[in-house]
Amino acid sequence: MALLILLAAALAGCGEGVSQGGEVVLATSTSVVDSGLLDALIPAFEDSHPYRVRVEPLGSGLAVQAALDGECDVTLTHSYADEQQALTAFLTVDRREVMHNRFIIAGPPADPAGIRGLDDPNEAFKRIMLARGPFLSRGDGSGTHAAEQQAWLSLTGFSQPQDASWYRLSGKGMADTLLEAGRSGAYTLCDLAVWLVRGGESGLEMLVGPEDRMTNPYVVMRVNPEAFPDVNEEGSRAFADFLTGPEAQRIIRDFGAERYGTPLYHPDAL
Repeated sequence: MALLILLAAALAGCGEGVSQGGEVVLATSTSVVDSGLLDALIPAFEDSHPYRVRVEPLGSGLAVQAALDGECDVTLTHSYADEQQALTAFLTVDRREVMHNRFIIAGPPADPAGIRGLDDPNEAFKRIMLARGPFLSRGDGSGTHAAEQQAWLSLTGFSQPQDASWYRLSGKGMADTLLEAGRSGAYTLCDLAVWLVRGGESGLEMLVGPEDRMTNPYVVMRVNPEAFPDVNEEGSRAFADFLTGPEAQRIIRDFGAERYGTPLYHPDAL
């Protein structure tokens, strides 16, 4: 019920008129907002194109749902199963790889589950479960939530631990979930970019990752204009072309490198 309420509230903002003319509605992961990447990308796009971008940071699952409902023009997400559902239904088109980073597992410095330094995230989740270590899930249908659910599914056969008082859902975006986990001394799965930007505020430590097996790919998709005639087809195509073009790919390649000592994302179309 809580997720349905969240979906309704989120789409209420996104759905106040499908974009017309020079506006492009982007439904997207919260991580690319929390990390600051869109603050670098969108001005560069708007400076060279006759469109303005309205960003709806919904989390990847809700962003794809917005596309399924024709409530946006284009998506930037990291939730493979949701993306494939939209493509199979022919409600989105033109899925293109944009960039990737990795997930990490953050947790309290005392590390009661003893996961520090593990190179196998599934083993880390298993130890957290056996130790009944407090875990805070985003629980919001996002790409990060979907990745976490897959880990529990492989361990338990369920998408989240059953009857587990140590497991809680935040229903919030990545940065808010990370900071809440810090306040409660809980473990959480986190996008590396948000960790680098906001992790120092949390009081948590990066205990597992970033390993190659925790890759986190982001893609852009356009809403199918044949399914939704009011979609801003030209604007969405221009934005997708920009994200996968050389200027945006260079911005992605360099973003955060000077400040954090490593890029927050790695371009996949350069």
